[in-house]
Amino acid sequence: MYREQTLEQKLEYLQNVLRDAQQTSDESWQAIINEDRLLARINALEDQIRIYRTKHPNEDTIKQELIQLTQSNTKFEEASKKKLEAALFECANAVTHSKSFESSLQSMQDELKRYEELNEQQKQDTEQLVQSVDEQRSIISDFEIKLRDSEKRCTELDSEIQRIRSNFDEYYERTHHLEELQQKLLQNGINHVQCQEESSAKDLNIERNNPVEIPIIIENGDSEKYNHIMGPSNQNDSILNHSHEQEYDNMNGVLSINGLTEAKNQIDLLRENLNETMGK
Repeated sequence: MYREQTLEQKLEYLQNVLRDAQQTSDESWQAIINEDRLLARINALEDQIRIYRTKHPNEDTIKQELIQLTQSNTKFEEASKKKLEAALFECANAVTHSKSFESSLQSMQDELKRYEELNEQQKQDTEQLVQSVDEQRSIISDFEIKLRDSEKRCTELDSEIQRIRSNFDEYYERTHHLEELQQKLLQNGINHVQCQEESSAKDLNIERNNPVEIPIIIENGDSEKYNHIMGPSNQNDSILNHSHEQEYDNMNGVLSINGLTEAKNQIDLLRENLNETMGK
């Protein structure tokens, strides 16, 4: 184990040395290349100086040219400074405009986002309105169906009311007729009572004079004996006829009263049905 660690350390050390040697070699080659370039540049400048001296052997002309070059350089520097200042000013203006444009762009983006949110809200509201319109249409359709049913029901109720009114008028006429009959029956009853009282008074007088037992058969088959007067046959016949008329009048009176009661009950029932129908 120790030997392996030692070998690994040596291998790592050798790799570092090799890396440093390679880096040093690269730097040496780069220095040699730079030196060659510098020497070539120096040789080129020396050649240019020799050519310039051959063309301009007088030093005054060289100084004048240098002065001219210096002045032109100064002018160029001043013009360059002015242009640079103008460029810097334009750059500052451009930066200011850029910032204002960025601010405007940000505000426009915010406004666009707000409009998008409003558009989304409008879409949701539109969907809700469409859904509400569909629901309202469904409700209106249901109401139309109910309205048609109600109209049909009203028509049926109107027909029923007309029928009940016609029946009511009919039963009212019958009741009025029965009331008239009842009045007549009451009047006949009063007259009959008066006649009966007069006949009873006469019978009492005759019975006191000549009482006779007359057997009369009733409904259960038994016989009863009543003391009746013995008189002429035409008087007995008139009494019997009077009794039959009394029974017939009583029967008609009972039937009339029963019919009148039934008619009144039917009229009350019709009135209740009419009130219930009008209440609906």
